[in-house]
Amino acid sequence: MIFVNTMNHFAAVPWLLHHHREGMSINDTIAPLFIFVVGMGFRLSFLRHVKREGYVPAARRAARRYLTLAAIGVPFYWGYWWDALTDIGLAGLLALPVMHRTAWARGAWGVGALVLFQVIFTFTPYGDWGRSNSINGGPLGPLAWCFILMNGTLAWEVMRGGDGRRIVAACLTMGALLVVAGYALSLPWVEMKEAWPLSQYYMTAPYPLVSTGLCWWALLLFHGVCDRAGVRIPGLALLGRNPLVLYLIQLVLVGIMQATVSGGAGWPVIIACFFGIYAVCHAAAWVMDRREIIVKL
Repeated sequence: MIFVNTMNHFAAVPWLLHHHREGMSINDTIAPLFIFVVGMGFRLSFLRHVKREGYVPAARRAARRYLTLAAIGVPFYWGYWWDALTDIGLAGLLALPVMHRTAWARGAWGVGALVLFQVIFTFTPYGDWGRSNSINGGPLGPLAWCFILMNGTLAWEVMRGGDGRRIVAACLTMGALLVVAGYALSLPWVEMKEAWPLSQYYMTAPYPLVSTGLCWWALLLFHGVCDRAGVRIPGLALLGRNPLVLYLIQLVLVGIMQATVSGGAGWPVIIACFFGIYAVCHAAAWVMDRREIIVKL
């Protein structure tokens, strides 16, 4: 996220490192990964709290957490409220009623939320408004993000068993099914529907489907590299211990960069901006880790 948010500011970087209203770039794969992982953690932590406290206290705790995340997003996203924290918070609230249910129920809930969003986008004036004004699907976008989060809960079910063959088969199959389905929906169907664009701005069905498929493949990649090969990627575990704080720090730093550094700058400045922002975030993570500070909601 630090990398793509920095690169997106500069005109010199290639198309694949910019967000676009229509089309899918590397930048457009990062937020889905974020919410996919949130779904994995949500399922894990919710079941723990249900076992320890009972369903009602666990549900209240989760509702407070995701309401707080959405509320934190308001001042940080002033003027474009529908961004990562807001989407995580509201998608989490949408997912909460079935978080303790079976995989089939959670999968159906996620599909239903995505279908509802697509129907509203296609058959109401919301779609015309969204094409011109929205980011991340606008105020109804969390319906589509809920689909990605729910897939994260399914991925946790696959991973917790530790069965290597099952993990590989599930990740490959889910990834392929979703990518193919998303691509198929992006095409025009003669006399049935027009083309639906891949767009993180609109959040129409092709984008959540394709991006979620890529999330399953990314999970498989990390499983192979980290779980099977035993490789540890420097910095990632350190940054991952305080993701909320570090996300907010990079958001502020990227905002300062956007206000002070020209988007027409060349590669030496671009590289310096990225490594400067990363260095500050890494230093903050190191200090918090040394002092055993873990910020949780």
